[in-house]
Amino acid sequence: MECTTARIGDAGRESVRRRNTRSFRLMAQCGIIAVLAIVLLVTFVAQRAEMIRAYDHRTAAKARLVSLQNESDRISLELAKVASLERVEAVARTELGMVSPANMGIVVVDARPMLASTEAAQANTQTQALSEPPTVLASAATVLKGMAIAAASNLIAGWFAAPQAQLPSVLK
Repeated sequence: MECTTARIGDAGRESVRRRNTRSFRLMAQCGIIAVLAIVLLVTFVAQRAEMIRAYDHRTAAKARLVSLQNESDRISLELAKVASLERVEAVARTELGMVSPANMGIVVVDARPMLASTEAAQANTQTQALSEPPTVLASAATVLKGMAIAAASNLIAGWFAAPQAQLPSVLK
């Protein structure tokens, strides 16, 4: 009897071990599933929180963009007012003391005697005797003579007729 009892006892122990092993495996599988579910849940909540945070940043950036566009429009309008021709003219007249061109004198200088003496000097230094210069050179000489007279006239007018230049109040 002892033998049979021992065998039944060993079989009973084996059965208990199998049951414990099964329940341990089941508990381990349930634990792993629970951990995975928690990890998935935490990941989902973190993703949703990040999406909400990104939406808030986007909304704030849009609001900042609108405010910067409004400020840009305001500054552009202010720049247009400052750069308007009427304001520039008023500032030029009041602060810089500028006058209209009609109030300015023009001095005309007759430079023909000076040019005649230079032409005479050039005629003496020529190596070939020409009775008449070619037509193209004659028309170019006339244009150059007129330009020289105008340049000398403007230079003298700039020295004597224009008021003395003063630095703008902004640069002082």
